[in-house]
Amino acid sequence: MLKIGICDDEQEILVILESYVKQYAEIMSVEIITETFSTGNELCKSMNSCESFDLIFLDIEMDNGNGVDAGKFIREELQNEFTQIIYVSGTRGYDRQLFEVRPMCFIEKPVKFSDIKDAIDKYLRLYGNNSNLISFVSNHDRYWLDTNKIIYFESIGRKVKVVCDDKMVYEYYESMDDVFNKVKSNGFMMIHKAFIVNYRYVHKFSANDVVMSNGEVLPISKHRKKEVAKWQLFIENGGG
Repeated sequence: MLKIGICDDEQEILVILESYVKQYAEIMSVEIITETFSTGNELCKSMNSCESFDLIFLDIEMDNGNGVDAGKFIREELQNEFTQIIYVSGTRGYDRQLFEVRPMCFIEKPVKFSDIKDAIDKYLRLYGNNSNLISFVSNHDRYWLDTNKIIYFESIGRKVKVVCDDKMVYEYYESMDDVFNKVKSNGFMMIHKAFIVNYRYVHKFSANDVVMSNGEVLPISKHRKKEVAKWQLFIENGGG
């Protein structure tokens, strides 16, 4: 199931966007819950009260909290890297202001159904449906975690450490190769024999390491540099 937020201060466009999302859900047989907002402030207030979304269609130019400010609030104040943002606008020229928000893509108005379809297809291609779970046993307890909320896996001896976006950390016994086989189709890459990272939480790529959304710097091994570069290009080209 996907939870999608839609934010636009023009009621007519808001209705159209929601109808396109629901049309996509029906055609593609994907379970989607939608919630609409008419201002960026309403969206921020909702998310500040622990409301969460997998994906947000966010208008850039609005009164009472524009899309630029809302995006910065989500990334900087809430420190939310999980929610993917798709900006919707009839105006160009916001590239620099939106760089730090790290939107997944842009859609120009007037919006067509094909634009919404392509955007949700891209999200599912990159990150999968959030019903994707990984299961493991730690300290005799069975856990099921949403892979979209995992920042990275780390190999520590014979154990795997799981670091999540809610600051929870788990450890269990499994090989990194087996872990990677389970999660590689959901936006993960093995950058080092000891590290598997989730692309959505990569804040910055460098030649020898990646900076994650929680500030941790993880190394890229020499023999994986080319593979990591190809993976980065694949993801940034929309998985195509």
